[in-house]
Amino acid sequence: MRTILVQICDSHDASPRNTSVLLIFHGKKDSSDIQYEERDAEYLRERGYEVSIAYERHQMPDIKNATENLLKSGRDILVIPMFVSPGRHTEETIPRILGLVGRKEKDMDVGGRTIRMMYADEVGMHPDITYILKDRISEALQDSKKK
Repeated sequence: MRTILVQICDSHDASPRNTSVLLIFHGKKDSSDIQYEERDAEYLRERGYEVSIAYERHQMPDIKNATENLLKSGRDILVIPMFVSPGRHTEETIPRILGLVGRKEKDMDVGGRTIRMMYADEVGMHPDITYILKDRISEALQDSKKK
């Protein structure tokens, strides 16, 4: 997943100096464990990006609050939906909240500075996700042979 996140950043010409990253997860009612979300965010932080996590539902911060916080940095924002495939959340709900209905990017005037918001495709739609799936299948097969 780390490689995929970096490739998504690279494909949008994002750089740690000029771009903040917003990772949007679905959210869950039992929000006691956020280790996976933080692991993805931390990897990008190690590469120098300012990263925020947001949830489409059930958890905080929500998308609106996380976006407002990132806008304060004055950097462009790359939004990466951490979803497996396109659906109502990624094609309707999230774009509506971000003001991106019918488009993948927009420019905003924030305190006299133009900030570009870019909306990436769902992480699960990245072509290299097949390698992750292949690895998980191989691991499962190896585990079943050990039993």
